[in-house]
Amino acid sequence: MNYNKAILCGRLTRDPASRATPSGMMICEISIAVNGRGKDKDTFFADCKAFGKTAELVMQYIHKGDELLVEGALKTEKWTGKDGTEKSRLFVYVDRIEFGAHSDGQQQGQYQQQPAPQRQQYQQPYAPRAQYGATPAPAPEQQPPAQADGVNGLPF
Repeated sequence: MNYNKAILCGRLTRDPASRATPSGMMICEISIAVNGRGKDKDTFFADCKAFGKTAELVMQYIHKGDELLVEGALKTEKWTGKDGTEKSRLFVYVDRIEFGAHSDGQQQGQYQQQPAPQRQQYQQPYAPRAQYGATPAPAPEQQPPAQADGVNGLPF
């Protein structure tokens, strides 16, 4: 079984940086600091990429120091450096993001990304099969009544 999911909550370490692809889709890169737990309380820094509408919302509403929750999948990007060495970098490709408090303490709840709309379930109205041109199923055969064997009137 394989499962690739990351959920991180922390603060933005710098203002978001964005660029657009040739097709016009926006890509936004952010880095968040996540405080550790336990005795060590080591801080972990995670690089994240948001795409499309999510990237536009990030660019519009969050800034360095703001709190956010990021949910997505881990992805390694590999390339060859100018000196010919192989390089790689781990990113969280953002699926969902929630904005928390501004660095000045104000809540941003109204800017949370809205969940995808639920699909409407279509129920076809009931109609007898005959309306669709199908022949009705044959009626089940009638079984003859069981004969009593004469012992207490039971059929066995």
